[in-house]
Amino acid sequence: MYQVVVVGGGPVGRLAAHLVAGEGLQCAVVDDHPCPDHAVTCTGIVGTNTFRQFALPPTSILGELHAARIFSPSGFTFSVSSSRTMAYLLSREILARDLYRSALEQGVHFYFDFHCLAVKVKNDRVIVVGRSEAGQREALEAQVAIIATGVHSHLTQMLGLGRPSSMLDAAQVEAEMEGLEAGTVEIYLGRGWGAASFAWVVPVPGGRSRIGITTPAVAARHLKGFLASSPIAGRLQRICGEMRSRPIPWEPLSQTYGNRILVAGDAAGQVKPITGGGLYFGFIGAAAAAQTVAEAFRKGDFGAPSLSRYEQRWKSRIGLEISTGAFFRRLASRLTDEDLDALVKACRDDGLARIFLRAQDFDLHSKVVFALLHSPWGHLFRKSFPDK
Repeated sequence: MYQVVVVGGGPVGRLAAHLVAGEGLQCAVVDDHPCPDHAVTCTGIVGTNTFRQFALPPTSILGELHAARIFSPSGFTFSVSSSRTMAYLLSREILARDLYRSALEQGVHFYFDFHCLAVKVKNDRVIVVGRSEAGQREALEAQVAIIATGVHSHLTQMLGLGRPSSMLDAAQVEAEMEGLEAGTVEIYLGRGWGAASFAWVVPVPGGRSRIGITTPAVAARHLKGFLASSPIAGRLQRICGEMRSRPIPWEPLSQTYGNRILVAGDAAGQVKPITGGGLYFGFIGAAAAAQTVAEAFRKGDFGAPSLSRYEQRWKSRIGLEISTGAFFRRLASRLTDEDLDALVKACRDDGLARIFLRAQDFDLHSKVVFALLHSPWGHLFRKSFPDK
């Protein structure tokens, strides 16, 4: 029997296992992929604080981002830039590999090709039941399970914790294209991509870019339309690889713990509601889970009241950020293309961009939201406040 089993071998699950094992606990990870390396749908932009805070090796960093250029529906543009690095562009695959090796060095055991069917909570243990692609069934026992499977998993529902209620759909593809500016992200606004949605072009080394979109639904269809649109089609040279899509939650589970159970990462809804980024918030969840599990073993108490400290920990760090971001996303979903044109023109001509620079924090968006709502242009959002 293990002391802890982490269900889900993505970056959040691997970091959680690494931190749990660092507390001196026997830990295993089960993952449905056949091997440690597998393709993912991820833009791969994280704030510089992510690497400092979690002591991540720099090997996954592909480049630095210093600027963003925003396009309105009618083609108005403005740019924000900084002499400092605003964010890192990384290889999600290399990051996952680094976290895998770090976890192995801590003594974590990995079980790949393990499709988790159920997590059964008993009085004195949890039983993680799975099967291989060939149909062979297997079960692991532990004192505690951390669910880090991603939002598509059925496990949180089976455990009575539900699933995140508010979802986005994201799609992305890599392509060779002209007119890329190293270190500058392009962001395209407009209801043509879906309400409260946006598309992006992120340059990566070698003349390629990551082109993607988030929408309330059918992101792959909207991405095909974006690739054929005038801002992109004339610059597009070649699509590299297949288009990938995945769901993204933008509000958390109502409860992220239970008897002998913790939920972290996308499965818990620990995601930035405005951008859909999940690594930084998911890592905060992983760290809070490891700290809470270690505390539970010291006390010998794995019941829900004891493990509720986990939710208090992660919410004290990012709870306000998630609720503020979700509130802003709802307001932004009501903006018209004319409103978006006016905002971009104000940024370009009337100094609104300075608000972004003063309040800018790549990982924490609440300062920008509050500054924008209290600016002279906040009326565009305030008219969208829900009726009382």
